[in-house]
Amino acid sequence: MIDRLRGGPLSSSVIVRNVARGAGFMLRKEHGVRWTVDETEFRAGLAGKTRFTTQEGVRFRVSPKETRAAFISRWDSFDPRLVVPLDRRGVRTVYLLTAGTTEVMQTHIENVRLLARYTEGDEVVLDLVNPSNYDDSIGSFGFQHTSRVPAVWLSRNAHLDVYAMRTDPGRVLASLEAEVLSQGIIFGVVAITLETAGNAGTHGR
Repeated sequence: MIDRLRGGPLSSSVIVRNVARGAGFMLRKEHGVRWTVDETEFRAGLAGKTRFTTQEGVRFRVSPKETRAAFISRWDSFDPRLVVPLDRRGVRTVYLLTAGTTEVMQTHIENVRLLARYTEGDEVVLDLVNPSNYDDSIGSFGFQHTSRVPAVWLSRNAHLDVYAMRTDPGRVLASLEAEVLSQGIIFGVVAITLETAGNAGTHGR
């Protein structure tokens, strides 16, 4: 389970509390907008299951009825930072399944920073930059996969991105953290898989 859930499920009830983007315009929270992301193709492929494997062989677990995510943003009503406690030794790779939005004004700059933090305090850092390794996966341009990372398609108009962070299995991994660096975007962690020397474990909601 991912702590500090923000925004609710992706399918049919993603509530963006402060801004919903679409078709070149913005609808603010006072309009009471409910933002919907179509994931019919993804759910049809799951056939009622909660675990699936990407084309690259990474296993994830998602909620049974509708995809949920822990959303962060620099907009009001959101936290700009997410911390997932791990306290795990032997982790070789942290895989993340994510959803997000971005826009033209946020290109070629760091939109989001991912950190795998060790107990000693130092960390492995992965910056997400639009469009090189981050794109508008569930926004107006979700039908375009522009980032050079693997994708999991929810429908013709939306997808999720997959990230891999290599870590030192000889050290204790204290937490996984995500922080939004740019204004006007929303970022969500859908699921986490920890690959260890023996096997892989999944975290998700």
